[in-house]
Amino acid sequence: MKIIKLLLNAILIVSFLCGCSKNIDKKEDAPTKTEENKKEDNKVNRQENNPNDKNNINNNEVINKTQDGEKSPNNETSQVKETPQVKETPKETNRKVRLNVTPQEQKVWYYCAPTSVSMILSYRGVYVDQFTLAKEMGTYEPFGTHNKDAIRVLNKYMFGYEFPATGQAGYRLEVVVGGTQSAQEISLFKQRLKKNIKDGYPMYLTMDVSKIYPGLKGEHNVTAIGYIETEDGSDIKYVYYLDPAPKVQDSVYGGLKIETPEKLLNSMLTCEEPNYAW
Repeated sequence: MKIIKLLLNAILIVSFLCGCSKNIDKKEDAPTKTEENKKEDNKVNRQENNPNDKNNINNNEVINKTQDGEKSPNNETSQVKETPQVKETPKETNRKVRLNVTPQEQKVWYYCAPTSVSMILSYRGVYVDQFTLAKEMGTYEPFGTHNKDAIRVLNKYMFGYEFPATGQAGYRLEVVVGGTQSAQEISLFKQRLKKNIKDGYPMYLTMDVSKIYPGLKGEHNVTAIGYIETEDGSDIKYVYYLDPAPKVQDSVYGGLKIETPEKLLNSMLTCEEPNYAW
């Protein structure tokens, strides 16, 4: 009987040990995925396979860095293609600056100075007709108007005094003696033109008509109202001016003309009164 009891006990012990071994194996197996987990996996897979998804990250285009700033060993072969930075060259443009002066035609053939002054005054909001100005300037036939008288009357109407003192605002006459042969003269002419136009004051010019208009002759006055700069903006390429003479009026542009500053300055040299006023 003892032997039978011992055998039965041995069988029970072996059965118990086998049951425990199966339970341990079940616990070590990977857990079964729930339906929710399956849906989440499908979502991740769809994102990885969609190249148009903005949230999709391509690990081949990312360089991971450690805290020391070095590349991660897992990404040693990864490279980032840098787009070369192309610097745009600034576009060179001809800057045009022109005052909106209302053109006028002279009513009498030797009234170019009074008409030019009338245009300057009207731009500044002072309206005086050419006949009134001619009378005050002492304009006469056949010469016309002396430049000193034209500027004297211009200052009177614009500033309230005929002869500005040193440091006072007002137009001043410049006598041209060298033209483009003098680097200082052409430089001053351009500088003064720029400043006058910037400040809103048209310039008074004298010219030998034969130097500007082939076939015509005489001494003449016009009003400079603007300029065109060179491509790099370092110099004046052309000057805009209004010519009051009826003979040179254009069907489209009227008395608006354009000429180089060098040619305009040189055209003053052969005048009896080689002046401009700034």
